[in-house]
Amino acid sequence: VAFRGIIRALRKTKVSVWEGLILAGLFLTHLIQNVFVFDNLNTYLLFFAFLAYSSFMVWGNSDHQAAEKKSFSRVPQALAVSFATLLLVLFAGYFLHIKPIREAKALIAALTVQQRGTMDQIIKSYQEALSYRTFGDTEVREQIANVARSVPGNEKFNKEEQKRFIEFAVEELRHETGNSAKDVKHLLLFGAIIDRALQLNPELAEEGERVLEEAVRLSPTKQMLAFELAQLYTMIGKNERAAEVLRDAWRSDHTYAEARVNAWAIAILAKRSDIASEIAGATDFSKLGEPELFRIAQAYQKVEDYKSALPIYSALVNVSPSNPKYHAVYAAHLAFAGRYEDARAEAKEAMRIDPGFKGEAEVFIEALRGK
Repeated sequence: VAFRGIIRALRKTKVSVWEGLILAGLFLTHLIQNVFVFDNLNTYLLFFAFLAYSSFMVWGNSDHQAAEKKSFSRVPQALAVSFATLLLVLFAGYFLHIKPIREAKALIAALTVQQRGTMDQIIKSYQEALSYRTFGDTEVREQIANVARSVPGNEKFNKEEQKRFIEFAVEELRHETGNSAKDVKHLLLFGAIIDRALQLNPELAEEGERVLEEAVRLSPTKQMLAFELAQLYTMIGKNERAAEVLRDAWRSDHTYAEARVNAWAIAILAKRSDIASEIAGATDFSKLGEPELFRIAQAYQKVEDYKSALPIYSALVNVSPSNPKYHAVYAAHLAFAGRYEDARAEAKEAMRIDPGFKGEAEVFIEALRGK
């Protein structure tokens, strides 16, 4: 309406071209900044001042008396429009404001109840919040999902109560993810609930797999989704599939260390040497931290792949040279690889750092005598 008024004023030569362009530019600036930041009192004052000025430019300089006389003749029409507008505002206000406010209050009450209430009281409080059926249902269900992830294993509730809340949460997340316009965040929440609830209800595995696979399909470069899906796969014994999902996540962004380590460790445990070799070949061990190296080393040891573990322990003793355990384990791997002199040197280093290793180190060195 403001732009239309400015154009009208320009056509009637009520303002100069430059004045019209400057005012139009001010409105355009306000529109663009609203894409990036929220309005506040300062910007509102300017915005309505510009609106008032644009209105004055178009109508303020016209025949004021004629316009005033004409406005009195339209009083009945104005009253009818005002009454209809009031009814519309009251009707819309109830559904767009009053009901959501009441739902928000019910949600706050539910969050309070969950701190000290029984399971029946918690479920009932969330059901009351959802009974208003407004756009706030999404927020309520997100809070239910957050609670559900911490319920399994919570000693405050018995197994039956835990299972009951999980069933309640799963049912609500089904409603939230059932529409055609999928929100990946809600699919992730749904899958995370099922991941943590499999110990209570293994029958949810198939649904969890379907939900998380859909999430990965919709957002293939969001690595957190792959982590959650891989965790589900490992819990139901699909380790090879987990390794493939994590490999794809790592390939989407090689710079994310957690994606690299997750994919590498699962590939080792799943005995997918092709994936493990691909990641190892693209990795600079010197850029990995101690926790990441230790996790990979442990995975290789678990599957008794000592040859592949050897360079990892070599990197570990460089990263943490004062840890005698790393030197001791590295010595064992060196001996297994036939590097006996190096093995003796590492055993002696472990003994030097921590005399508590002396007995084991001497036995180990004695065992290597003549080799």
